[in-house]
Amino acid sequence: MTGHLDPIDKSGWPDGPWMTEPDRWLGHSGQFKIMAIRNPFLGSWLAYAGVPRDHKHYGVHYSDMYDTLGYHITHSAKLEWTETDLWWFGIDFGSGSDYMPGMEAWAMSRPDGFRHPEWVQGNKQFYAGLEHVQEDIERVAWRLNG
Repeated sequence: MTGHLDPIDKSGWPDGPWMTEPDRWLGHSGQFKIMAIRNPFLGSWLAYAGVPRDHKHYGVHYSDMYDTLGYHITHSAKLEWTETDLWWFGIDFGSGSDYMPGMEAWAMSRPDGFRHPEWVQGNKQFYAGLEHVQEDIERVAWRLNG
């Protein structure tokens, strides 16, 4: 996974669990590889479950998987940077009301002082930490297995 393993500079980020969490996690759920990677700008997680070429959902677009997976799948594709032939289904934990510490750091660094209320930690609705992300992507893998 070259390029996606570069260290993330969190020096300007506000304090929180993201400061001590790893920025990458790899695992397995049944026959599937699963992983989570922190978005280096937003600070939120992207999580993926990969299915092999002989799986019935290989090559299926994520929008056709809502009924099967029951999650907010936001991505499906071969991820060339993984150097695998898997088809990955992904969840983005940096959208809508998700708290993104990197986005808050960016907003705080702006000279005009622009700060959107949802980016400020005190107003955050939810930060999806690694444990939550792992549980969600493991559920996706379990449903892909069914």
